[in-house]
Amino acid sequence: MYRQTTRIRNASALKTCRRLELLLLIILAFGGLLSSAVATAAPGDLDTSFGSSGIVTGAGLARYDVKLLVQPDGKIVTFSGSNPFALSRYGINGTLDNSFGIVGTATTLPTGAESFEGKAVALQSDGKIVAVGQINDPVSWRAFAMIRFLSDGSVDTSFGINGLVAISLYSNGTKFRAVAVQADGKIVASGISKSGSTEYFITYRFNPDGSQDTSFNPYSNLTSFSGTTSSGDRQGIALESDGKILMVGKKNNNVTYIDTIVIARINTDGSISQSNTSVQVGSHTSLYNVGAVAVTPIGQILVGGWVSIEGGMGRRYFLSRFSTDLQLDTTFGNGGHVIGAIGDCFECGIDDLAYGPDNKIVATGMYLHALFDERAYLLRFLTDGTPDPTFSKYVSDASLPDIQALALQPDGKVLLAGADGADLALLRLELETRDTSPGAFSFTSETDVTNSVLQTSNLIAVADLDSGTFVPVRVEGGEYAINGSTTYQTGVSLVQNGDQLNVRHMSPATGPTDTDTTLTIGGISAVTNPTVLLGATQAATYTTTTEIPPVPAPAITEPVDGTASNNNTPTITGTSVAGYTVTLRRNGSDLATLTADGSGNWSHTVSALADGDHIFTAIATDGGGNSSAESTAVTLTIDTVAPAAPVITSPADGAISNADSLSVSGTAQASSTVTIKGGETVFGSTSADGSGNWSRTIGGEGTLGEGSLSITAIATDDVSSGLVVSNNAPSVFPIGITTVTFSATDEAGNSDDATAQVTVADLSAPVVTPPSAVTLAAESANGTATTNASGFLSGGSALDTVDGAVSVVAMYMDAHLPLGATTVTFQAMDNAGNTGTATATVTVTDQAAPVVTPPADTTLAASSANGVDISAAAAFIADATATDNVDGTVTITNDAPAVLPLGVTTVTFTASDAASNSGAATATVTVTDQTGPVITTNSGLVLVGDAALGGLNASHLDIQVLLNDVSADDNVDGGVSVSDDAPGFFPIGRRTVTFSATDSAGNSSAESVVVIINDPEATGNDAPAASGTGLTVAQSIAAGLDPNATTTDTDGDGVDDNLEVGDPDNPSDQDGDGVLDVFESGNAATDASHVNGLAAETGTVDIESTGQNLSAVTSSAAGAGAPSGVAFPFGVISYETTVPSAGASQTVRLTFSEPLPDDLVLYKVDLGGNYIEIPATQWNQVDANSIDLTLTDGGPFDLDGVADGKIVDPLAPGGGSAATVSSGGGGSASPWILLLFLLAIVRRAGYVRT
Repeated sequence: MYRQTTRIRNASALKTCRRLELLLLIILAFGGLLSSAVATAAPGDLDTSFGSSGIVTGAGLARYDVKLLVQPDGKIVTFSGSNPFALSRYGINGTLDNSFGIVGTATTLPTGAESFEGKAVALQSDGKIVAVGQINDPVSWRAFAMIRFLSDGSVDTSFGINGLVAISLYSNGTKFRAVAVQADGKIVASGISKSGSTEYFITYRFNPDGSQDTSFNPYSNLTSFSGTTSSGDRQGIALESDGKILMVGKKNNNVTYIDTIVIARINTDGSISQSNTSVQVGSHTSLYNVGAVAVTPIGQILVGGWVSIEGGMGRRYFLSRFSTDLQLDTTFGNGGHVIGAIGDCFECGIDDLAYGPDNKIVATGMYLHALFDERAYLLRFLTDGTPDPTFSKYVSDASLPDIQALALQPDGKVLLAGADGADLALLRLELETRDTSPGAFSFTSETDVTNSVLQTSNLIAVADLDSGTFVPVRVEGGEYAINGSTTYQTGVSLVQNGDQLNVRHMSPATGPTDTDTTLTIGGISAVTNPTVLLGATQAATYTTTTEIPPVPAPAITEPVDGTASNNNTPTITGTSVAGYTVTLRRNGSDLATLTADGSGNWSHTVSALADGDHIFTAIATDGGGNSSAESTAVTLTIDTVAPAAPVITSPADGAISNADSLSVSGTAQASSTVTIKGGETVFGSTSADGSGNWSRTIGGEGTLGEGSLSITAIATDDVSSGLVVSNNAPSVFPIGITTVTFSATDEAGNSDDATAQVTVADLSAPVVTPPSAVTLAAESANGTATTNASGFLSGGSALDTVDGAVSVVAMYMDAHLPLGATTVTFQAMDNAGNTGTATATVTVTDQAAPVVTPPADTTLAASSANGVDISAAAAFIADATATDNVDGTVTITNDAPAVLPLGVTTVTFTASDAASNSGAATATVTVTDQTGPVITTNSGLVLVGDAALGGLNASHLDIQVLLNDVSADDNVDGGVSVSDDAPGFFPIGRRTVTFSATDSAGNSSAESVVVIINDPEATGNDAPAASGTGLTVAQSIAAGLDPNATTTDTDGDGVDDNLEVGDPDNPSDQDGDGVLDVFESGNAATDASHVNGLAAETGTVDIESTGQNLSAVTSSAAGAGAPSGVAFPFGVISYETTVPSAGASQTVRLTFSEPLPDDLVLYKVDLGGNYIEIPATQWNQVDANSIDLTLTDGGPFDLDGVADGKIVDPLAPGGGSAATVSSGGGGSASPWILLLFLLAIVRRAGYVRT
C-alpha cells in the first residue's frame, strides 16, 4: 500500500498540484467548474488598531513551523522554522520592534552552526528565548539542537557552547519538536530520532546554562511505543503543576497502518509514569500534525490535529480530551472526540489551541478552501466539545495565511500567526472583552486557638469577574471548600462570581506557632507553552496562632522534704524540661540559675548553710521567657551541733535498791534519743518528749545483779554522721527484678531497713554479620530472580549478648534483583525487641552471551567463475538473528567474503552484547553453476532464393554468416562451443534454425532464428522489391519502406532498416524489457538491463540498470496532474526493475538525447496521477544529459509500495518555466508506439542485425 503521510506547506507547485487534483475530481463529478459562494465573515472582527486593518504581512521570513509568543509587556514574538529560520518581535500595535535583531528580525546562528531547522520556541521569565529543532552535524548527519537568544535577539553565548546545545542520537530524522521552560528555569525539550525504519520519541531536560540535567535520564523515556514506523511531523509538550511532563504526538502501526494518538506522562526523573498509545480518532486511520495541546486548570488534557477522509480526498480537524489518568474522556464530544469541517473547506485542521478564561476552547489552523485559496479561521468550543452557540466561526473571505499558531492576550483579544507565501502574517481578532481580575478578599486571623484542632476560616466571596467568566483557584498550606461543601480539596478548581470559599488547616500540637493557609484566585488559565496569562490574581492568607501552654513547674527530687542533715553543703537536685532555665530559690530568694540537661536533670551544691530550717523552691523558664509557678517547697534542716548531756533525776546518785528492775528517768534535749547504759552494758534507749523528759525501766530477771551499778545516759539528736548502711545485693544481678534490702545503724545502735528494686533489662542490639558480597548472572533486562540469590540472602548471622545466636532476615522483598549493585540490609531482633542491622552488596551483571540463530543453509547460483557477489546472499545474511537475555535484539556481524566462491563456504555469524559477551553460530552457502550459456546470434535472415535451385544452399555467403556469427558465453566456463541444426539446403519458404550450447555443469541453452527464402519468380506484391533488400514488395510497403529505394534508414542510426528488423511474422523482444528488438540496436536487444533509443516526448532516452533486469518500459506525455509552471520535455518514463533481494535499493542511469533542464527536478507519478518531488538526495545528475536515480524496493518512491523484489517507477524529469511541448517525434502517441502497432498486424521482412 502506498500511503502519503507528509503534510505539504506553502510550496506553490505542490499547492497547485493539490488544487488541480481537486479540480479534476470536480470536473469528473459535475462535468464543469464548481461555483461556490464565498464564506461570509462571522463574529470575531479583525482588530483594526493592529497593523493594517487587523493584519500584518510581509514582515518576516516564514514557510512552516510558525510559532507565536506574547511577552508580559505585551510585545509579540514570532518564530518561523524555515531554513533559514527567522525570529521577529513586534510592538503591541503590530509594528516591528527595531530594538530586536536587525530591524526587528534575528536570523544569526551561533558560531559553528551551519544550518538550523527550527520547530518550536519558549519564553523564559528573564525575557530570553529558547528555540529548538535540528542542525546538520557532519559526524552524525542530523542532531538535536537548541539555541538561546537574549532579549535583544542576539545569540546568548553563555548558553551551551557559543549559544548552541547539540546532541546526536540516531543518524536520521533527529530533531527536537517541542520545548517548555519550567518554573525553576530548567528547559524541557522533546523530539524524535529515527533508527532504521522506526522513529523513537525522547524527552530531555537541561539546566538553565544548557548542560544536561543529570537527575533526569532521557533514555528511560526513549521509546517507539511498539510498532511505530512513523511518529508523524508534530509533537507537543505541557508542564503539569507537580513537575511532571506531558508529551503528545502520533504513531503509525506498521501492521495495521492505523495512526493513533500518543500521550505520555514523564516523571521528574525522566522515566515514563504512564502512557496511552491506543486511541484512534473515530474510524479515521490517518492522522496529521498531532501536536496542539493544552491542559485545563483541573488537569484535563486537550489534543488537536488533522484526520484524513477515509475513501476520499481532503482532511478534517479533530479535538480530543483525556482525563488526568490519560484515558479518553468519553463525555467530551462524540466518545471523546470532536471531528469536523469548516464550511466547504477541502483541507482544514487544528494546528494550535488554547483554554480561555471563560472555560472555553479556541482553536485555529490551516484552512484550504474549495476555491483553492488558503484562509484564516478561529473556532470556539464549550467545555463538553460542542460548538459555542454564541460565537460564529471566524473565516476570512479572502486568501489569507496558512495559520499555524494562536495566543490569547490578557485583554481578551486573540493573535493568529502563519505563513503568507514566503512571508509571515499576523492577525489580531476581537473576542468578548472579559474582566478576569477577581476582587480583593481577606480572611480573619485568629489567636490563642487550641492545639491539634482543625481551624476553619470565615467565608469569602468571588467578585468583580464578568458573568460567565471562570478563573482558577489554588491553595497552599491547607485545603479549601466551595459553596459550603463538606468536601475540602487541595487541587485546582474553577470558580465564578458569587462562589463562596473558605479554607482550613490543622493547628500544631505545640505553641505558640503561626499556621498560614494562602488562597489564590485568578491568574493562570491554562497550562500550555507558553503559559496563557489572563488577568491579575488576588490572594489572602488565613493565619491562626496557637495558645501559649503553661510552662511546667520543675521538681526538687533531693533532699526529701523534712529531711535533717548535719551536712551544711548539701547538693540540691531536680528535674525540668530539657533546655529550660531553672532558678533555684532558698527561703524566698534566688540562689542559683541553672540549665536542665538533655535528660531534663539539674543540680546545685549549696555553700555552707547555718543550722536551722532551709526552704528550697525552683522556677522553670522556657526559651520564650515564659516562667512556671514555683515548685513544691522542700524543707531541709541543718544541725551540726551535738545535743547537751542528759540529766538523770532518778534514782539519785548513791541510792540503794533491792529491786530486780529499776526505773531511770531524767531530762534531755527535747525529742533527742536517750541511751541508758550500766557500765558497758546498754540497757536500751528512749526518746525525750517535747519538754525534754524521758524515762526507761532497766533490769529484770536478775540482769542488774548485786553490787554497785554506774548508770549513764547519752543523748543523740536525729542528725547523725555515724550511720553504717549495708545491703544484701548479689554480686551479679540476674535479668529481671531483684529486691535489695538496705539496713542502716547509727552510732547508738539504732537500725532500720528499707528495700528497693533493681531491674536488669536487655538493652543491647544483636551484632549482625552480613554475608560476603556476591556477583550473580542476569537472567533478563530486569536482572535476576531473587530466588537465585537465596544463598546470599540467607547468609547473614547475628549474636546477641543475652540470647546468643538469633535469626537474621534479609530486608529485600522485590521479586527481582536489578542489574548493577544492590545494597541489601540484614536485620536481627533479640527477645527483648532490640534490632541490629548490617548491609552487604549483591551485584547482578550480564554474563550470558547472545544466542545466535543462523539462517538455514542455502544454495546460490554462480554469476561468474569467481562465484557470486555477497549481495546475492542478502536474504541469507538477513535471516540470521540474535537475542540477548539482557539487551534483547543485538547487532550481528559475519565473516562472509565479498565474493562467495564456487563450492561450500562456511559463514560465521557473531553477536556481542553491551557487556562484551559474544556468541556465534555458523551456516553454509553452496555456490553452484546453475545458469546455461548465453547464446548470441543474429536475429534472422530474409533472402531471395535461386529460381533454378528452388532455394539456396547452406553454403550461401549470407547463410554462412548467419550460421558462423554465433557465440556462446557461460558465466562460469566462459566461451563454449555452439551447434546448430541447419540443413544443407534452404528451400523457398520459412525455416527455423536452432543453435544449442552446454556448459561443463550440464546447463544447456538454445536460441532459434528464422530464415526466409523469397521466390525470385513471384509476381505482384510477392515479387522481390527493386531495392534489393530481400523483402518482397508487399513486405516493404507494409513496413513503410520504398520497395524501389536501394536503402532506407528511418531511425538515422546508419543501419538500413532491413538490417534491423527481426522476424516479420513475430516481432521479438528477446530480453523482455517491453521494447521490441527492432527499436534496440547492438546488444541492448538481448540485454535485459539496458534499453536504448526509447522514444520520449522530445528525443530519445537510454535506460541502464546496474545488473538487474528492466521490464514494462514505456513513455507517455505528462498527465493532467502535473504541477503548473513546470515543463516536462521528455514526458513520463516508466519502467520496472528487479532488485537482488526484497527491500534492496537499485540505481538506474537514464541518458537523454537532448540536454536536461538547468533547474532539473525529478517527480514521481503515483497511482492517482499526483506528481511528488523526489528528494535530491536520491538522484545525481552525472552530466548535461544523464542522471543516476537510486530507489528502494517498498520505499516511498516505489509505486506499489511493497518490498517484493521489484521497483515500479513512473518518472517525470521537469524544470524551468512552462515550455511548448512538441507533438512530433515523440508526443503522447510516439512514432515507435504506432510502429509497434503496425508490426503487430502487418508482416514485415527483415535481415540480421550486426
